[in-house]
Amino acid sequence: MEIKHISKEFENHLFKRKEIEFEISEERTPSKKEATDALCKKFSKTPELVLIKKIVGKSGTKHFKVFAFIYHSRKDMDETESFSKKEKEKIAKLLAPVAEVVQ
Repeated sequence: MEIKHISKEFENHLFKRKEIEFEISEERTPSKKEATDALCKKFSKTPELVLIKKIVGKSGTKHFKVFAFIYHSRKDMDETESFSKKEKEKIAKLLAPVAEVVQ
C-alpha cells in the first residue's frame, strides 16, 4: 500500500503531534495496521508513535481518506490519548513484535 496524496499536514504544538489527512487507493478498505505501516514508511517513525483515528471511503470507489496522528514520543501520546482496556490490549498485540526486536 502506498500513500497517494497528503491533503492536510498540521503540526499541533499543544499536543506535540503531527495531524495528517491522506488518501490511499486500494481494492478493499485498508486495515489500521496497513495504514500505520504506510505512514511509518513515509515519515520514518515507529508504529508505536502512529495513531490512526479513522478510515473513510465512499461506497463504490477505491479511494479512502485516512486521518492519523504522529506523536513525537510515547510519553506525549500517553498524556494526550485515553484508551479503553480493549484498545490497550490491541496496542500491546500490535507492538509485541517491535518489543521482541528491541530486546
